[in-house]
Amino acid sequence: MKNKYPGICYQCGKWCEKGRGVFERQGHKGRVQHAECAILHREFKYSAITHAKPMFQELYGHWGLQEARW
Repeated sequence: MKNKYPGICYQCGKWCEKGRGVFERQGHKGRVQHAECAILHREFKYSAITHAKPMFQELYGHWGLQEARW
């Protein structure tokens, strides 16, 4: 949802003008981030996962948690 009020972007720490970013609710408070920061953060997050997955599989032989053995 677009931000109705200006604030400081929680990703880059710079001022985010009204309507230029994204508003997120976190608990009873809200936080603002630039639309560009949201896109960059999402790209970084998914690129990190795709690069880590083959390395993790090579080291441990699986990706993620295995079933618990009782």
